[in-house]
Amino acid sequence: MKLRDQVIRLAHTNPEMRMHLLPLLKEAAKATPKLKGKKLETEVNACFKRFSNNIQFDIMDLSKLSKAAMDAYLAASTHEEGITAMDDAMQKAIAKYRKN
Repeated sequence: MKLRDQVIRLAHTNPEMRMHLLPLLKEAAKATPKLKGKKLETEVNACFKRFSNNIQFDIMDLSKLSKAAMDAYLAASTHEEGITAMDDAMQKAIAKYRKN
């Protein structure tokens, strides 16, 4: 059972807590869901394009750059934190594998 379902059940069984629980559910519904699959790959590619102008690197390291960015995004708890972590990880990976 998801946390959201547990909160709904708790609000249903404890009417006195509803005024505290319902705003949490509304706020959670507004949050941007984290990316998965092709959308995440597209965002990683866009991140690479933002930071990779005029650099030289071994083509075999390209997967390492992508993996660093993707792992950083997945480790974050929210989409917004994930994007920031992805950008930071991509910049660090580029600095590590850069040839020029």
